[in-house]
Amino acid sequence: MIHNVYVFDENGTPLLTLKVGSIEADSVLLTGFLSAMQSFSKKVAQGEVEKINIKDYNLHIRKVEAIYIALAADKNDGDAERRLGEVCKIVAQNMNNFADILVQMKIKDAVTRKIGFKDRAKNWAETGL
Repeated sequence: MIHNVYVFDENGTPLLTLKVGSIEADSVLLTGFLSAMQSFSKKVAQGEVEKINIKDYNLHIRKVEAIYIALAADKNDGDAERRLGEVCKIVAQNMNNFADILVQMKIKDAVTRKIGFKDRAKNWAETGL
């Protein structure tokens, strides 16, 4: 099961956090940590971190142009990588509109709750796109 989705820039600034499961995490702290891990990995190993194993769940991370997308998923979720790939593909195809979408989502947070966005996202996290 997907628990959380984090979208953040190269500096670790969270652009979007979607909580659909039971994992509680400070998105500013987590995305800052992930950004620092990516910077460290680039300098030391000339590559980026793609997955972090944490006790009961994994963080799957990919970069799309200048942003990162991370999913927090149960360790036994064998479909998390595929779902992350689908999210990245959608973001990449719509990158020109992505900044506008993020601004609209932040401004209209109350509206998105009313139209069931979180319910649809939770369903996606549990069953796939």
